[in-house]
Amino acid sequence: MTIPNSLAESSAGTFSVAATHWYYGAAIAADWTLDSTVISHAVSASYTPSMNAQGSHTLVLRVGLDNGSGDIDSTKAFLVKNYTPSVQNTFPAVVPALTLTSASPTNSLNVTLSLATGASMANCATFSALALTVDTLTAPLSPAALVTP
Repeated sequence: MTIPNSLAESSAGTFSVAATHWYYGAAIAADWTLDSTVISHAVSASYTPSMNAQGSHTLVLRVGLDNGSGDIDSTKAFLVKNYTPSVQNTFPAVVPALTLTSASPTNSLNVTLSLATGASMANCATFSALALTVDTLTAPLSPAALVTP
């Protein structure tokens, strides 16, 4: 069994398992689930974390007898193993260019800003939320105050 403990953002990681059944002719099936999403129905899986996937994740491997369609026969005994690989923060958040698009700055808090998100939000790949604050370095606690790409 090959399961890396750590992955880097935007770099492929490979998981694999080799299994046999005591009955010589039995076909083996496997499936890999990462954070509740199936990523493979094969004995090996490849996963490339996004540039904003840092942190701990839940990986579940199920191995059992093939039901004839390549899936695990859930009417028979099967093995379940849980892992918690972590994704390293190799791409720190980079905020896209921000431009003031309203009239010249005044003492008003009402201004219009333009965020250069890029085609298909490409310039937002390294973060999931952006907080704009006035006179503070602390982001607001309310999720409603965050701008999400």
